[in-house]
Amino acid sequence: MCLVSDSKRIVYGSSNPEKGTCMWHCDGTEVKAWRGMRMPKALDLAEHSIVSLSVPVDSKFFIVSLNSQVHLWDVAGKWAMPLKYTGHEQKKYVIRSCFGGINSMCIASGSQNTQVHIRNRRSPTPIEVLSGHSMIVDRVIWNPIRPLMLASASDDHRIRIWGPKPKQ
Repeated sequence: MCLVSDSKRIVYGSSNPEKGTCMWHCDGTEVKAWRGMRMPKALDLAEHSIVSLSVPVDSKFFIVSLNSQVHLWDVAGKWAMPLKYTGHEQKKYVIRSCFGGINSMCIASGSQNTQVHIRNRRSPTPIEVLSGHSMIVDRVIWNPIRPLMLASASDDHRIRIWGPKPKQ
C-alpha cells in the first residue's frame, strides 16, 4: 500500500490478478483499477511507501509512517491536509510510529539517527528527544498499563525502557 504524493489517494496492490492494483481516494471512492496478468507495482504508482499505520484507542485519528515522514490524519476526513511531523530521520529503513501516553495524546517514533522522538499529537515538533541507542531505532511501543512508559528497539540489539525519572 502507498500514499500518492498528493496525500489524497492511496494505492493498494494485490498479488491476486482478480483484485489487481487499485487507487482509492481517501473518501473511499475507487479512482482507478488495474486488473489482469500484467499489473503495476504500488510503488511504481506513488512516491511514498507506507511503512506503518497506527490508530489510537479513541479511533479519531491515525498516523501513517511514510518512508520520509509521519502524517496525522483525522478519521472523519475533515482535514484537507494531514499534520506532518518533523525532526526524526527516516530514509530507507522501516521505522514505525505509535500513539501512547495519557489518553493517547503522544506519538513516539524511532529514527535513523539513533534517537526516539516524542511528540504531542497536536504539534509537529518533538517535545522530547531520547538518546541512548547506538544504531537505528526502528520500533517503539507504549506500555498500555503505565502510559508514561515506552520501550524502543534498535539495530544495536538492545531494548530500552523509557519513563519519568523516579521521585526522590
